[in-house]
Amino acid sequence: MLEVVMSVFGGMSKGERNRTKLRVRTAMAAQTLLEGRYLGGRPPCGYTPHDLGAHPNPAKAADGNR
Repeated sequence: MLEVVMSVFGGMSKGERNRTKLRVRTAMAAQTLLEGRYLGGRPPCGYTPHDLGAHPNPAKAADGNR
């Protein structure tokens, strides 16, 4: 009986991980389109970052961050 319960919880956990992965990837893709920047940390080798204007966070933009 315990193995059945643990199997059910394992399946539910796997489903939640997949839903979370989908939500995160969808949100990152939307941010890439809206903000027009690379969201993977440092740009890949051979790519040069472009000046995209003020920082998207208004508080940081007020400090002059880019």
